[in-house]
Amino acid sequence: MELSAKAKEARREYKRQWREKNREHLKEYHREWREENKGKINEYNRRYWEKTTQEGDTSNRNTKRNGNRTTVTEKTCPVCGAPVSGRKKYCSARCKQKAYRVKNH
Repeated sequence: MELSAKAKEARREYKRQWREKNREHLKEYHREWREENKGKINEYNRRYWEKTTQEGDTSNRNTKRNGNRTTVTEKTCPVCGAPVSGRKKYCSARCKQKAYRVKNH
């Protein structure tokens, strides 16, 4: 069952007020957890960096390994095929809207 817009807004406001009221408690909880679980955090970090170094070059996420060569792959817009820069998925708001309409209509 889907919540109405009014109910969603009420829930969002309640959660916002709760986080605001309990901010210090949450900070303390996270601080204590990190102190108690230093070994766990170190293990997660170690595994992350081991995996990252096995994958290869960490300086650019848009790379593919071809034997000993590393080539940078160009990101392209899935709608029109134009090159996309940065973290964006689509080249323009127009293509983003077109993809949304195709997906949802």
